[in-house]
Amino acid sequence: MLMVMSCVKQERTHDFSSCQLALQALESREEHREFLEEIYRADQGIRDGRTGRARTEFGESSSEYQELLHEFRSTDRRNFHCIESYLRRHGHPTIDSVGSLAASAPWLVIHHVASLEQRYHYFPMIYEAYTRGDIDEGQITLYLTRMHLMKFEEHFRLEGAYYPQALIDSFLVRLDLLNRAREIEELIQ
Repeated sequence: MLMVMSCVKQERTHDFSSCQLALQALESREEHREFLEEIYRADQGIRDGRTGRARTEFGESSSEYQELLHEFRSTDRRNFHCIESYLRRHGHPTIDSVGSLAASAPWLVIHHVASLEQRYHYFPMIYEAYTRGDIDEGQITLYLTRMHLMKFEEHFRLEGAYYPQALIDSFLVRLDLLNRAREIEELIQ
């Protein structure tokens, strides 16, 4: 059995070099899909409501809640490291090559853990994936919403009727990304 998933299945004693080994072993589209889907499942698996329940039941200063936060952060760091390495080595995956679930793993992991600086760094790749149709309007909107919240420490309100592209364009202007987005769109056409 291929050990492709080793970087995301290991316990807390995870060695990040295992992710590099797994990446080197990826050959087929199916292996890429499995690798990315496992990261996606790990990302979503820790977001199952346990931290909210632990906060409510035991309180934020409880050992139960703190242990879950540690697990949460550890999983997010591990996933980010694996996705960052994957993107450096293979670029952003396409739906055609790995399917929609696997193609959405990079933006989702970056969305959950990246700093504002890292979000700006990955914006061209994420926006290109959106322009190609590999991530959808809702996903790019969440990515930009979080960027806006991190940069301005306030929620953005779109005046007038809501149209997804109008909201995306408003974020691009506000985050000073409109010119970069238009350059990416021209390259894709």
